Amino acid sequence: MLNEVAEKFKISCAAVSKHMKIPSGYGLDEIRQQDAERYCEAKLKKFDEVTNWIEKYKQVWKKKLDELENYLNELKA
Repeated sequence: MLNEVAEKFKISCAAVSKHMKIPSGYGLDEIRQQDAERYCEAKLKKFDEVTNWIEKYKQVWKKKLDELENYLNELKA
């Protein structure tokens, strides 16, 4: 429940809701109203998509940075 998050971190429910709009905007979670409470559910399949995307670009940048390191070592030699 979003109220429990607000209490745990001693911030307002409005602040929690504001911060939860970011992952919701990308489909990473879903907020639903039930009576007076609001519940947040993580969409874990979406997190897998994000992880896969990050891993792909991690490999690209690792290769580029390794090439840069090799080039700089050649210049030093």
